[in-house]
Amino acid sequence: MTLYNALIHSINVPAVALLNEIGVEAGLEFLKKTGIPMHKDDRNLSIALGGYTEGVSPLEMAQAYSVFPNLGTMYKAHAITKITLSTGEIQLEVAEEAVEVMKPENAYTMTQMLMGVISEGTGKNANLNRPVAGKTGTTELPSTEAFEGISGARDAWFVGYTPELVTAVWVGYDKLDPEHVMESAGGNHPAVIFREIMTRALLNTPVSSFTKPKNYEGTDKKDNKPNKEENEKTDNKDKGKKKKGD
Repeated sequence: MTLYNALIHSINVPAVALLNEIGVEAGLEFLKKTGIPMHKDDRNLSIALGGYTEGVSPLEMAQAYSVFPNLGTMYKAHAITKITLSTGEIQLEVAEEAVEVMKPENAYTMTQMLMGVISEGTGKNANLNRPVAGKTGTTELPSTEAFEGISGARDAWFVGYTPELVTAVWVGYDKLDPEHVMESAGGNHPAVIFREIMTRALLNTPVSSFTKPKNYEGTDKKDNKPNKEENEKTDNKDKGKKKKGD
């Protein structure tokens, strides 16, 4: 199976196998650069699927995903950019802090794959009729006696972006118990919420394309359709299976 097909259909085993191949330490080092907080118990292969001990906030996810449209550079997130007094004097102004996370051509390659999540994968509900990329995410319920026989999910995510804006959507309950269980996946309600937010936010913004770096040698998403026969085999093989990453 190609990495592209595994990503757009949220099939977990290839992600874990890839992290195992490059090494957990390499994965942790990348996450550290993006500002994702890690716990001392997170040094294991479950991080390939977002299996963190303490979790991640929507702001942290949005900040990390900004690496891709910014061609490998992350600018640390902040809520206030400038405070100006009534006299016009600037009391405080944030100096943007840039962190080089990955090569521009690799960031653009990720964008090309994440565009496929929306055009033909689990994130179709996030389509904006303009260049957009993103990823769905669904967390399974805990494997404990309290949730035995209960179907649903712990929470659901969609994190996506256009060339202009990154948005992270989390849907779930503050307190998890058998009476408060999600019945939605990342490709459902979170993707729809993302679409509605972005549609309004970009209402008067001209449509633009993702910036392609000079060293990029691949094929753009519009010319990079996965093999139909391979997709059919993947879909048939995966039917009826419960997905963890999703």
